[in-house]
Amino acid sequence: MPSQSQTIAQPNSKRWKALALLAFANFLVMMDTAIIQVALPAIKNSLGYTEANLQWVMNAFLILFGGLLLLGGRLADLSGHRRIFMWGVSILTIASLFAGLAWNEMSLNVARAIQGAGSAMIAPAALSIVMILFSANKKELGKALAFWGLSGAAGGSIGIVLGGVLTQFLSWRWTLLFYVPVGILVLIKSPRLLQKGTRKVGSIDYAGAISVTAGIGI
Repeated sequence: MPSQSQTIAQPNSKRWKALALLAFANFLVMMDTAIIQVALPAIKNSLGYTEANLQWVMNAFLILFGGLLLLGGRLADLSGHRRIFMWGVSILTIASLFAGLAWNEMSLNVARAIQGAGSAMIAPAALSIVMILFSANKKELGKALAFWGLSGAAGGSIGIVLGGVLTQFLSWRWTLLFYVPVGILVLIKSPRLLQKGTRKVGSIDYAGAISVTAGIGI
């Protein structure tokens, strides 16, 4: 079995297609922090949020996303980057379905929190795969990281526009249901473009992850 260094020395022929898929996933994660902003007034009227509680539509996502990023990265190292990436996309997709079908405040807040947890698995796993794919060539790595950063910035800006369009012409629910078909598409493409990768041996600091998440939420 070839070592990791030997694998890196031979560039993956599908690395640019893989980068496009990973950057698209990063685009979706960043867009999820913005797409629902324009829909907040419609959500408030539909589900009966008070002005004070409406902030939790955003906060539930951001707290879990920020608090679990380190845990997501550690899980990716120990369990395999592609596996955790696909788990994260699966969680985001399922949570988006329930969020889009939410019937009250609590159901939407919980679904949004789970979306954040899924995104916290996607982002570090995807970035690690990008680093591994292009580590043999510093020029290519620079281009790949620039494309990665651009995808995140585009997600934040386009998310606001798309959120407004979906809310106006369809419903606020489609700002969340939108992730179901695109998430399924990413899951279909992932096994074809992403290698399983190697796993590391080590332990996971679950207590630390819970403490960080709780600290952000306070």
